[in-house]
Amino acid sequence: MNGTTTYAQSVQFSFSLSNSTVKEVLEQIENESEFVFVYYENTFDPSKKVSINANGKEVDEILDEVFAGQGVSYEINDRQVILKKGDVANTASNAVSQQETRKVKGIVKDSSGEPIIGANVLVKGTSIGTITDMDGNFILDVPSDCTLQISYIGFNTQEIKVTNHTNDLTVSLKEDTETLDEVVVVGFGSQKKANLTGSVSTVKMDEVMGSRPLVSASDALQGTMPGLMVSNNGNAPGKGKSFQIRGAYSLGAQNTTDGSYGAVIEPLVLIDNVEGDLDLVNPEDIESITVLKDAASSAIYGARAAGGVILVTTKRPQKNTQFTLNYNNNFAFASAINLPKQTSLETYLQAYSDATGDAFWTKGTPSVSKWLQYLEQYKKDPSSMKVYGDGIYKDADGGIYFLNEKDLVKNMLERSFQQTHNISASGGTDKVRYRLSAGYLSSDGVLITNKDKYTRMNVSGFMSADLTNWFTQEATFSYAHGKKSEPKSALGAIYSTRLASFYPEGTMPEEIVPEVAGLPFFTSRNQIQWSNPMTEKTDNPRIFLKSILKPLKGLQIAFEYTFDKNIYDYHWYTGSEYYTTVQGDKSVTPAEDYLEKRKRSTNYNAINLYNTSVNFYRKIKS
Repeated sequence: MNGTTTYAQSVQFSFSLSNSTVKEVLEQIENESEFVFVYYENTFDPSKKVSINANGKEVDEILDEVFAGQGVSYEINDRQVILKKGDVANTASNAVSQQETRKVKGIVKDSSGEPIIGANVLVKGTSIGTITDMDGNFILDVPSDCTLQISYIGFNTQEIKVTNHTNDLTVSLKEDTETLDEVVVVGFGSQKKANLTGSVSTVKMDEVMGSRPLVSASDALQGTMPGLMVSNNGNAPGKGKSFQIRGAYSLGAQNTTDGSYGAVIEPLVLIDNVEGDLDLVNPEDIESITVLKDAASSAIYGARAAGGVILVTTKRPQKNTQFTLNYNNNFAFASAINLPKQTSLETYLQAYSDATGDAFWTKGTPSVSKWLQYLEQYKKDPSSMKVYGDGIYKDADGGIYFLNEKDLVKNMLERSFQQTHNISASGGTDKVRYRLSAGYLSSDGVLITNKDKYTRMNVSGFMSADLTNWFTQEATFSYAHGKKSEPKSALGAIYSTRLASFYPEGTMPEEIVPEVAGLPFFTSRNQIQWSNPMTEKTDNPRIFLKSILKPLKGLQIAFEYTFDKNIYDYHWYTGSEYYTTVQGDKSVTPAEDYLEKRKRSTNYNAINLYNTSVNFYRKIKS
């Protein structure tokens, strides 16, 4: 074996591996040092198992043990370790031909000839690499007949073949125009991504949606943008989501629920520069979503943007595009997961007996010890006991025992169904562009019955016409209607964790308690069935007109008018329902029925007039 260099002699390792592969040993050496291994794929068997104690050993001692009897030699050049196939003494020429290295140096510049600092220079297919210095220069020891990959952010990666005649390289990287020329919508218009200085993130809706059955655009934003946290406000159909950018929080913000101070500052949501509800927008109509995260958003929109800004840009057709008609649909099924689990009835009764004694608190004051005996008998042979209703047994002493264990949570759930339908037509000539679209969404929740449901209908249209070479008129209209319903009980929450697994479903049998025979038990399933659903309806018509004048070259004047109306309608009638419990009493909810209605509407009118100009400079020859 060849002698090591000064660096190799100065490094000692402290790891021990048992029954590990050769590849894992080499990776461990690289992790604990600056050594880099260079080898061809067929040099050794990377999956061979070895055990080694490297504590206090140098790299050559470790390699001697790892490759003992495998016909593998190595050469250490400073921090680079070249592994070779065969014995050095017998196959020296063959080893040199396989792993001959040479020193390659060069300089990396941009298209204007300026050196690029920190560009990555990597031998393709290996971990051998370096970066350029302050002058754009690099020096690297590489195997013969390899390929160098030179890359830098904002530039296209370039590959260069290295041969025996390669010495000095001059690499000119070209800008990645697809990335740098990408247009990002910001509050004051649009800019190229390369010219932005604020903290901005943008996603293309078509890319993040894919073929997923999404209910709203909020679902598509989860996990797609750094710094944007999307939280669920509940899993009921049509339930909106809340946004938080960079953990924005203020002690001076007042909670709308209880009036206390100290709350999350939600970002301002603008749809085509008009404040709106993201959940009412059809995701198929969205082109891109941009999030402004830093103080620059407040400079544009004021105090309302203290929590950041979410800018939604709807789709616009391009010039000279052929007529396109698109239709897509999606059908999905869903089930609830991570449901709460209750302990067995035996464990529950034993714990109750240990805590309070043998007498249970339900109708007839049943004995816990008898209950456990009856439960064991019922599980072995249900036909041996005369039960009524949902496994209810009444013994000769008048004690009432509930023997049918069940999952009260699963009993109130079912598999949900969701369907979406979208159709759009678009096209354009050199003078006229247009797009029409319509969408329908229906989502049935996981609760039994169809009382938890959300539907949304969207219609939108866009037309732009170049009436002259200096005047363009645009018109956008949209209408969204959403309807959400869910069962609501006057008793409060439909589900309660205090209901044990013995609690009977259905109604009270006459043989058990004649006074309340036929009344439904107080369970989640029964509450859903007897309760009236509350309904929320939202309507959002919108008209957006924009006139663009270009009287002079480099000068553009825009006049905008926006009409936006939001209508909210809430309706719930409590009804009145008699029910019973395991104590056999008769109750009614509510004591007095009532009707709750809320309706509000907001009209928004906005007129904007602004201009943009471009400064031209002419070079005067002297």
